[in-house]
Amino acid sequence: LLLLAPVAILPGGLNRFVLIKIACIAAAAAMSFLTPAAGRLPRWLVFLLIASAGIVVLSAILGEQPLAQLVGRGPRFEGLAVLPVYVMAGLAGARLLGPMRSRDAELLATRLLAGAAFTVAALATLESFGFTPLSSSVARPGSLLGNASDQGAWAVLVLGPLAARALATPDLLTKVGAGAAAICVVTSESRGALIGAIVVLASLTLLVRERRTSLMSGWMALAIVGATLLLPAARSRALGDNALAAATVPGRQLLWTETWHLLTGHLMVGVGPSGFGDAIVRMHSGEWYVTTGTEIVDSPHSWPLQAVATGGILLLLLASVVIGATAKAGLQQVRTVDNPASRSLTAGMLAGLTGYGTALLVHLTSPGPTAAAAVFGGALLALPTTSPAGVRQRVAASITGLVALVLLVGSLAELPLKSAIVAAQEGNLAAADSDFTLASRLRPWDPDLAAAAGHAFATLAASGNVDAARRGQPWLESAQRLTPLAVSVLADLATVAEAQQDLNTAATFLDSALARDGNNPQLLLQRGVLYAETRDYAAAERTLLRSASLAPHSPDPWTNLATLYQLQGRAADAERAHAKAAALTHP
Repeated sequence: LLLLAPVAILPGGLNRFVLIKIACIAAAAAMSFLTPAAGRLPRWLVFLLIASAGIVVLSAILGEQPLAQLVGRGPRFEGLAVLPVYVMAGLAGARLLGPMRSRDAELLATRLLAGAAFTVAALATLESFGFTPLSSSVARPGSLLGNASDQGAWAVLVLGPLAARALATPDLLTKVGAGAAAICVVTSESRGALIGAIVVLASLTLLVRERRTSLMSGWMALAIVGATLLLPAARSRALGDNALAAATVPGRQLLWTETWHLLTGHLMVGVGPSGFGDAIVRMHSGEWYVTTGTEIVDSPHSWPLQAVATGGILLLLLASVVIGATAKAGLQQVRTVDNPASRSLTAGMLAGLTGYGTALLVHLTSPGPTAAAAVFGGALLALPTTSPAGVRQRVAASITGLVALVLLVGSLAELPLKSAIVAAQEGNLAAADSDFTLASRLRPWDPDLAAAAGHAFATLAASGNVDAARRGQPWLESAQRLTPLAVSVLADLATVAEAQQDLNTAATFLDSALARDGNNPQLLLQRGVLYAETRDYAAAERTLLRSASLAPHSPDPWTNLATLYQLQGRAADAERAHAKAAALTHP
């Protein structure tokens, strides 16, 4: 239950639930080491995983911000916080669902997946009709996965075993689960997930090679496509009719182009785990901001590019070897296993992984779905064994349990962190500072926690709150020591310095940020205002106009231009700027 279900039944709409999910997966893996093994990973794979880990660690050490990248940064914590948990999940998959698994284990696994799929589908259906039982600030909440694309990717993954078992066994719950997984794909409104689901069903047809399976897979594929076209929101995204969907394609193309330009200089070791977000801003063109806005991206949204970014071309090669070996092992099991129900589960896991890999060609990895994929991969790669848990397994369980405990304690930091943010918004700065301190003690290894505290105070400092600026400065200085190249931290440091009337220091921080991210319209807006405060009106106008050209839908640059023109006595220009700002505010 802990291993297969938490990726779905624990809400993931807010980052604070991510660590809880990772902790649950680690705890479940620890328990799996205490059970008799149904399989074990081959030695060559263990050595390959150790080599991959060494590459990732080396890439982090050679990265621009070694300590932060080695630990891993939210929301995906791609580093020591989560990558070992993926390995643990793979080991647990081998032990629990390896070749010597019992029929009871197969039935339990598929029923748990079915229950999770039904739970996700129920909430996703409510969201499709405008209900939001869980609060969310995004247009596509993504049910309990918290992100619509994650929901679709996870649904594609579990659709494989659920559909395969539903066709091979009379179990009603499994059949309901297969239908629920299909609903999850449709309601995710993800084009990548839609293609992935079709790949899953086509793979099942090729793997099982039975007329009934082929017919039912075909009908299910038609049903998924038909439901997508019938549901207005899903149809508009699939056909690219709404603004968000229309912007996604050119946005992805720009991201992949800029990622390639970035990686051509880092092909051997990449930019390190959790290093992509701070590195890619150097490549962002003006077209990027006009097309996509100022939202931060921490992944290239394609797993081959993500592998190269994390550990270079060698890591991609090793990942490709593991993928190829998984496919080969899965095909061999499908051909050799005699029991139809067991063969269907194997074929379903292989088909699910095939569809999941297809969906990840246009999406990023995240802890929940990736851990479930690791379980399936471990099960397919496992060699037969029936050995009971021994000393080594108990040691592994203890270490994994300790990791789970550390992650669980770290996740508790979200409680004082949330309380601190609320206190800051209410103006109780002393209480906010105290709660931020408690959160940092619960999760001292998180390099972004100080940045979050500093940003909360910097937001208040932007409106002239000097006390907030003073409280935020030490937090931001601490964050800068860990992540000296984070543009957001540099911008917040400039804000708190400006609030304390240290304009020269503010200018230094902003110039450092613009040296890395020179086309960011928000940074340009902030720099333009600072130019105006130092009475460099020509530079202020030039910078604010540049900001306006890169953020064509934002009224903020024009509002500040109107103020600038008034300071210069240019009434006509001020009136035109006011009119432009009003038109953008109320289009």
